[in-house]
Amino acid sequence: MAFTYSLDDFAVTFFVTGNGFETLSVEIYSRARQGISLEINALSALMFVFSLILVGGYYFINQRNQAQKARQKRKGATRIK
Repeated sequence: MAFTYSLDDFAVTFFVTGNGFETLSVEIYSRARQGISLEINALSALMFVFSLILVGGYYFINQRNQAQKARQKRKGATRIK
């Protein structure tokens, strides 16, 4: 959540930061204004892949927890009978 918020709140960050201090979003913006280099492309690709890994990891962990709860619920229902 904080990761997406920092990218989303770029306008405020751009005007509030002082000299010599840059966040990742401001650094990407300043480098993109000079021309998109291979470094920006690589950084963007890494951020995208990292985001996909986080979303995929959350999905699989959530699915595993739901399957465990369903198994426990079925075990509890068979014991009651």
